Amino acid sequence: DQIRARASAPPMSTAPRHPTATRRGTPPSVGERYRHNTARHLIGISRDLQARTLGRLADAHGYRGLRPSLGPLLSLLWDEGRSITALSEPLAISKQACSQLANLAEAAGYLARKPDPADGRSKHVVLTRRGRALVTDAVRSVLEVEGEYAALVGAAPLRRFAASLGALYRGLGIATHAGPCVLRRDVIEW
Repeated sequence: DQIRARASAPPMSTAPRHPTATRRGTPPSVGERYRHNTARHLIGISRDLQARTLGRLADAHGYRGLRPSLGPLLSLLWDEGRSITALSEPLAISKQACSQLANLAEAAGYLARKPDPADGRSKHVVLTRRGRALVTDAVRSVLEVEGEYAALVGAAPLRRFAASLGALYRGLGIATHAGPCVLRRDVIEW
């Protein structure tokens, strides 16, 4: 009977156990689930970073009409103007949604529409002087917040965390929204 029971038992998983899994199959406590919940932590850190950055940009620099969704759009325009169609693909949104974002950014004075140099019938969106200043100030603000995070957990652990997230990001094949010049700290003139 024992042999039959073993043969009919489901195969043991070779996947690593989650930190909150218990030995006897009892569900983890609420505290354990929250303490080791990677998704919850990443979402919380992302929201904190957005709130601190947008708050600084509004309070210290006077930028208005900001939304987290404008960041990727504006960062794609750092090097050159692009058409709405060319912007919608890397943003993974429809042309209509991209046009609505561009309208918001244009109304706030962060981008302008210019004739396409290759095709006079279509328009490119480009950063205005204020839009370039916003991107520069946003990068500074993010770096300041990163400094605050380093003060909380230590510079070395924060670098390891960032390196691990970067490896995961690349491993998942997620495309970056910002061009290399926005990502490089030495390009932004302080």
